[in-house]
Amino acid sequence: MNLNKYNPYLILVVSVMTIAWSPLLTRWSEAPGVITSFFRMFIAAVVLSVPFLRKRISYKSIKAQHIFFAVVAGVAFALDNALWATGVTLAGASNPTFLVNTSPVWVGLGAMLFFREQLGSRFWFGLVLALAGSALILEIDWGHSVMSGTGSLYGLIGGLFYAIFLLVGQKSRYYIDTVSFFL
Repeated sequence: MNLNKYNPYLILVVSVMTIAWSPLLTRWSEAPGVITSFFRMFIAAVVLSVPFLRKRISYKSIKAQHIFFAVVAGVAFALDNALWATGVTLAGASNPTFLVNTSPVWVGLGAMLFFREQLGSRFWFGLVLALAGSALILEIDWGHSVMSGTGSLYGLIGGLFYAIFLLVGQKSRYYIDTVSFFL
């Protein structure tokens, strides 16, 4: 399939709409979060296996170390999805989804700790604001019910695993192409 002949904006809109509906579809499925995450990843793996198999001859130059980083990133991504989806089934779609999106905060901290990147004052202001908002949401959810608070906490922890996915994936992507990395 040649994606060059498709309108990239149409593909972007379809992708955004699909992602936007995923918390609601996960919640409405009434299935455990781990099950919905498994099927989301399984369907993606089946779809990506086609271009992967077409290019498999060029993969002989990939080193085991780079595959290891891709696997670690994949495990972190799987844990992110499973925690987020479980949080959505426990607490509803909004708060776990909001809290899983704190991952840029964790990526910034990880980049500072592991890659020695310098962070500006705006990052630190944003960090304090994001963490205060997250703490407020968790406090309100815990006050509402233990199940709701636990679901929101799963979303926050899922954001940590998504940050690990992004940080480890950044290293892996220097050596592995996109399709190989995501499969």
